[in-house]
Amino acid sequence: MKILYLTKYTRMAGSSRMRSYQYFPYLEKAGMTVVVKPFFDDDYLKDFYAGKKNISTVVKSYLRRFFVLFSVLRYNNVVIEKEIFPFLPAFAEWILKSFGIKYIVDYDDAIFHNYDQSQNPVIKKFLGNKIAQVMRYSGTVVAGNNYLAEYARKEGAKNIEIIPTVIDINRYPSKNNNSNLALPPNVILSEVEGRDGEKSEFDGQSLPPFRAVEKSDSQFPPNVILSGVEGRAGEGSVLDSGKFIVGWIGTKTTFEKHLLPCREWIKELQDQHSDIHFHIVGITEDMDLGKNVKYIQWTEETEVSEILKMDVGIMPLQDSQWEKGKCAYKLIQYAACGIPGVASDVGMNKEVCIDGKTGFIATSNEEWKAKIVDYKNDSEQRLRMGANARKLVEQKYCIQVTSEKWIKILKE
Repeated sequence: MKILYLTKYTRMAGSSRMRSYQYFPYLEKAGMTVVVKPFFDDDYLKDFYAGKKNISTVVKSYLRRFFVLFSVLRYNNVVIEKEIFPFLPAFAEWILKSFGIKYIVDYDDAIFHNYDQSQNPVIKKFLGNKIAQVMRYSGTVVAGNNYLAEYARKEGAKNIEIIPTVIDINRYPSKNNNSNLALPPNVILSEVEGRDGEKSEFDGQSLPPFRAVEKSDSQFPPNVILSGVEGRAGEGSVLDSGKFIVGWIGTKTTFEKHLLPCREWIKELQDQHSDIHFHIVGITEDMDLGKNVKYIQWTEETEVSEILKMDVGIMPLQDSQWEKGKCAYKLIQYAACGIPGVASDVGMNKEVCIDGKTGFIATSNEEWKAKIVDYKNDSEQRLRMGANARKLVEQKYCIQVTSEKWIKILKE
């Protein structure tokens, strides 16, 4: 069985890496041959991350994708990440439908708002309904959360599956070996179950073994406990270094949109508590967030080890239609390491950061500060919520669970 993946980016970009590339070993293990043709290449991404615009690489991307379309009939299935041609009408998707190709289209963002809420009247008029058309022409829409799925349903998509953006649990050791602090193994965190409320087949069990190549890619063996960051009862770094680490991970774009507006309370918190420090992973220049802030370069190889240095992870979001399409990936990463979060009450955040169980929801500057201080002052609560967060990831937000869903979709 041959599968063509039309991703938007190479694996250098987090969205494509998590939504597509990390699944390829599992699909191949299931007997599928995967061919991936990204729209934008590494050169485009390097320029984009550096704040440069290179028209020639964009033109090449459109031409490259155009010629790829002549090969689609060679494949048993076609998976499209978001759309075939950004900022062009859905003519290519319509052609696939006309040829009887029931392609699968995957979304982890509300990109339809790029069009229907565009400030450019031409884009809004001619492309406002584009993603709705892409969804209707498809055989299956895979949505990262309920907001995206509801849009697809409203616009007439025939088949809709919800698959969140997930992590590989083998790459994420738990910072604290405190499984006894978590909810009992037979308890399902019902507030975050899917629409059918079904139980994960792995709940209350050890995760199944996977082929050696996946495990060899892990930064740490699954059974390793990081004693260097543990104190009493596996307590985090606050006892070892005298610092309580509040962490955030992301790109410059998400930093400027979501974390930079938090500058005031972040500075106030440092002034009020000299032992609270912030680690900002993904930003390398000083962004004037205060004196106790460390800016850390992101790499795929070191992201997990940087998260493991945190005592709590944060995910503030601006409250807008676009953010409702976000898939809470930062919170899932923190939770996978047994680190509880503090998050805005926006979109999917509250499904991962269950208030009082796996984290706290903050709705004001004062709440952001208070919740972080609560974690600092109550280590038992922090450890318990971190253990619950890890359990939640094992139940719902790891590729060891969702890969089976993708295999089923592709084989139908």
